[in-house]
Amino acid sequence: MEFAQERNKSIPPEMKKESLRRDGRPGWENLIDGLFNERILDAYDERKVGGGSTDVSDVSWVAPTIEFNTATWILGTPGHSWQMVAQNGVSIGHKSLIFASKVYAACGLDLLINPDLLKKVQNEWTERLAERTYESPLPADLKPPLHQMEA
Repeated sequence: MEFAQERNKSIPPEMKKESLRRDGRPGWENLIDGLFNERILDAYDERKVGGGSTDVSDVSWVAPTIEFNTATWILGTPGHSWQMVAQNGVSIGHKSLIFASKVYAACGLDLLINPDLLKKVQNEWTERLAERTYESPLPADLKPPLHQMEA
């Protein structure tokens, strides 16, 4: 907590407030003076499109997917910042990674032992696709530049 408190001093209060406001989580106003959001929230941002970029979108066209967020950094930590890197390398980041891994493993186990739940997930995914199909934005004949790996 001392480490988190020291990192918190490096984040201007207005930047932290704006970060919380943009996120839109319920009760964000009550988190301005805190380090972490310790509440477990029900989904509040379904269908919200984030500003980040991952391959999850592409995968979600060919298989049902989920996303899960956990407290990896103190509230208001700017993305791609030294503060983020510093917190990833200590117990804040490590504990978050272990917790998220346990959640994903338990979710996978639930799907393996409960065929009805798996079927429900697959049906919801099919319904959300609404007969739309995925088309890669990459040309079909594009080859990865594997020559770059040669010594």
